Amino acid sequence: RQEVGYYTCNEITVKLPDKLWEDGIVMWPDGGYEEGMILNYPYFNGVYRQGEERHDRRPVYVEQKKFDGTPFDMESPAEGYTVKSGAKFMYCKSLKAWVFTHEYIRKSKHDDPDCPWLLRSEETYVYDIEEVEGSWQIWAGVISDTKVGITCNECNDNADCNLNGECQSDGTCKCFDNVDGMSFLGPHCEVRLRDQCRTVVG
Repeated sequence: RQEVGYYTCNEITVKLPDKLWEDGIVMWPDGGYEEGMILNYPYFNGVYRQGEERHDRRPVYVEQKKFDGTPFDMESPAEGYTVKSGAKFMYCKSLKAWVFTHEYIRKSKHDDPDCPWLLRSEETYVYDIEEVEGSWQIWAGVISDTKVGITCNECNDNADCNLNGECQSDGTCKCFDNVDGMSFLGPHCEVRLRDQCRTVVG
């Protein structure tokens, strides 16, 4: 049951360090590549969800769309259009570490194809990414230490929804809407939105 992710969080929110890499290498699906691409790590902040995919007997967490938390479309809408692919957190046995990776982004043209990491944890054997301890290493032309914020999006009671919503039986928060002119958003109902903020005045 551990190997199929039964005991691990199904959905996490990730906060990556405020780091910029100005010489990224993008390897496109057709085999072509581009150098000098700018990689802004906070762009990949957000919700990651595990599915059926496993890597080295651990769950793989895949980035979801920013605006609705759903998976990226896997089919191209038009010829010549490159399908957007979500970043991933997965475990790499060869490194004995959890890593952050993206199938299009490489540290070099000769990067390890099985585990082309951009961030990696300290050596660990844990199955649950929430149990990863210590600092991470980040690649931005050189390796440096950093911190990665990982929060499980599942709730056990209303307090886990910041008292701005109700914890449902499936472990998700149902946020309150239009309470005294205020609505709440986010996996833990942590974002407050006043009604007057919804209207754009021209």
